[in-house]
Amino acid sequence: MASVSTREQAGRLPDEGSEIVEGIEAVRERLTQLAAGCRSSLWAFQPGGAQSPAALAASRPLDKATLARGVDMRTIYLDSLRNDQPTLDHITWLAERGAEVRTVPTLPMRMLVVDRQVAVIPLDPEDSSAGALLLSTAPVVAGLAELFLATWRRAAPFCERRPRRSTVFAPQEQRALELWAEGCTDQMVARKLGVSHRTVRRISDRVSAEIGATSRFQVGLRASELGLVRSAELP
Repeated sequence: MASVSTREQAGRLPDEGSEIVEGIEAVRERLTQLAAGCRSSLWAFQPGGAQSPAALAASRPLDKATLARGVDMRTIYLDSLRNDQPTLDHITWLAERGAEVRTVPTLPMRMLVVDRQVAVIPLDPEDSSAGALLLSTAPVVAGLAELFLATWRRAAPFCERRPRRSTVFAPQEQRALELWAEGCTDQMVARKLGVSHRTVRRISDRVSAEIGATSRFQVGLRASELGLVRSAELP
């Protein structure tokens, strides 16, 4: 497939559901565009060594703006980065603003899943600077999202959870919390529960007030932080 310029490809994907972006600068620009347009979830595998303090600092304005929109931002790093102080400082900064971070011994590749609609993987897993492949075919993206969630379930939280609260929800509310914690949208929750969107909004309003969530997308995140989602089902 012939490569296209970043300017030509901005904001769209080819009909065949894939797009090639070549070169590290073009990849960075495209990833910035995707993050800026993200509305619900931004999930990432971050293998490799530590980044420079300058690179981490440069990423903060976009990360801050993304989190301010209530985006469910989750990142999985390697365990080895727990020994790198600049990375630890950056992860702490992210966590203070609502991001979730976990670590694992190894990761299969670098990957980004945006709103469960677009996935980004390297053209060459051994050399991420060579370029990236953007995928938008629903079954492919769904599979990569499930790969992320499966890895997330077995990853070690960077920060310990807060103690479990005594709040008790009705079974339907509890299941909705679990689905939101998995990153499901209101539409997906309504379909899985077999209820109307109005009912989902009512459930969301009730649990948001109870757990102190300030946006719809923070409901699942806050439930996870407070230990209200059963560990066996937490993604």
